[in-house]
Amino acid sequence: MGHHHHNKDVNEKNLLISVLLNLLITVVEFIGGIFSNSLALISDATHNLSDTLALALSYIAQRISKRAPLAFSLCAI
Repeated sequence: MGHHHHNKDVNEKNLLISVLLNLLITVVEFIGGIFSNSLALISDATHNLSDTLALALSYIAQRISKRAPLAFSLCAI
């Protein structure tokens, strides 16, 4: 039984949707924290921002991994 990856474009799309939804939740939570003077909401929004950045980094890494390899290798220098 092999390990197969199907629907790579669907996975990339889902990851992008996750990044955007998490960013939206973070912004709304931060604004809610400001309006309600809630340090707990603001700190949770900051935590969610770090999660959003991690998801964004994963999305960028996935996009880079789909690129064609470079014509030269830095290891050969």
